[in-house]
Amino acid sequence: KKTRILNIYEDKMVFLGYEFFKKPLDTKINRPSEKGNTKFRLIYRPSPPSIRKFKRKIKNVMDKNKTSSILTVIKELNPIIRGWAQYFRISRQSMRTFANLRKIIWFSMLRWAKKKYRRKSSAKIIKACTGKYGNQVNQWRLKRGKQSVWLYRVDQAKYLFVPKLTEKKLNPYVKAEREKLEARALKISIRRKEGF
Repeated sequence: KKTRILNIYEDKMVFLGYEFFKKPLDTKINRPSEKGNTKFRLIYRPSPPSIRKFKRKIKNVMDKNKTSSILTVIKELNPIIRGWAQYFRISRQSMRTFANLRKIIWFSMLRWAKKKYRRKSSAKIIKACTGKYGNQVNQWRLKRGKQSVWLYRVDQAKYLFVPKLTEKKLNPYVKAEREKLEARALKISIRRKEGF
């Protein structure tokens, strides 16, 4: 079935890689309103299948490049990580997922490096292959002379604010909408007279 009707207050909907559901607001705000309804917020975040697919892509790149240099791995991982993060950054709830994925990617890189450089300890690998990037320490990189190639951190993608869809503008040439506009103008003029 391509079409399905569900109650978003009870079920989670997965669409275009996002998981949508309604969640009650914080306990301090979440009091029954005058009408007896609880206020809910729409939550959208990367869905579990999207996260699994992303992790599988990272793993495939590392499995494919077991004998390659760290430069090759970083160059192949960067577009995958950047693209995924840029797509999912329109959700505030994605930031927690990004932080978890950053740890997973970091330890995956360490496992890959330990397999490649079997005779070196983890501490030596970390010292040789990581560095300080901005305020982040132990960031994976490859140093070539004065230049460094850094592994893109998935949580570097900043939250992108998407404004809410506003209701359509009222048309003054439609009688019913003109009456609403006149009532609104009257309210505004009364408030101005009262000093609000």
